Amino acid sequence: MRCFRLHAICVALILTLFSCAPSGESPFAALLPALGPAAGESNLDTLALRSLIQDLPGDAEIPAQGLIATRSIAIRREATVNADVSVLGTCAGREGPDGCLAAESELTIARDATTGADNILRADSVRLRRNATVAGTLIANEISAHGSSTINASESPLEGVPLLPKFITGQAGETNVGASETPLPAGSYKKLRLAEGESLDLEGGVYQLQRVRLKANSTLRCLGTCTVVVEEFFRSGENTVINATSGLPGDFSIHASWTGDVRPSNAAVRFGPNSTAVANAFAPNGTLRIAPEANVTGTFIGRFVRVARGATVSQGDAPGVAQIVRAGEAATVELPGRVTLDLPAC
Repeated sequence: MRCFRLHAICVALILTLFSCAPSGESPFAALLPALGPAAGESNLDTLALRSLIQDLPGDAEIPAQGLIATRSIAIRREATVNADVSVLGTCAGREGPDGCLAAESELTIARDATTGADNILRADSVRLRRNATVAGTLIANEISAHGSSTINASESPLEGVPLLPKFITGQAGETNVGASETPLPAGSYKKLRLAEGESLDLEGGVYQLQRVRLKANSTLRCLGTCTVVVEEFFRSGENTVINATSGLPGDFSIHASWTGDVRPSNAAVRFGPNSTAVANAFAPNGTLRIAPEANVTGTFIGRFVRVARGATVSQGDAPGVAQIVRAGEAATVELPGRVTLDLPAC
């Protein structure tokens, strides 16, 4: 019997799609309990799981959590990162298709920036600027450190990095939504926009959108477990709040397909200045940017990840757990959001 070694949500999809799904039924139908009681089936048939090839070999035993990039991560001046940091690929130079784009290496830790004592940093090459501090463990093939920087412990060579989790793409609807629709049920919509100071509650489930834009001092809250899938970008302004009522990052997941570049105005996912977010965010095709003085908790994945000056990043639980499940046999699969999915034998 063939075995699948995949992240939890992908295991459930594969088993449903190839073993149990009745003809004509959405392969995501079996994920309804995990995606929220309000998910319904009407907007699930446009979802798809995607994966990217990573340059460095992935190890399923290494948790995919904290900050993760496929090309480069830059931690700017006076930022604090109490999370694991992993770069899953390599880059060369500052520009071009294989460039590090505004970074000096796969991982750059700028002046007076600090990483946590309980965390592990992994990258092919790492550059530490003046007074940068790695209080935990740094694992890299090449380390360039300013004389005033501090590294608690280092290892070489780099023998493994996390496996890049699968991410979800979808298809937007035709109706724009905003604060007047609160609480908003799961479904397919066009643009979600909150004006300055507005608030919107999401009931729970899967939300497929073209784009999300949150103006200053606005709040986007999930009342259950929410998966927000955007064709373009998810961007918040100054002093915004993004979270779930549970307080767990796994209960608010963002998947953005935008390509863009490293400019703040062109990020696939952007948490604005002085904003607060407790969420997991996936932007594997573009840039994920955490703006100055923002305070975020969760797992944050991008092609390029930028942590701006004075921002704080804290680690949440890994968004997915690799499991081995035999196709056709009964199994219980753990999914994001503290939910388990029982798969029948078939």
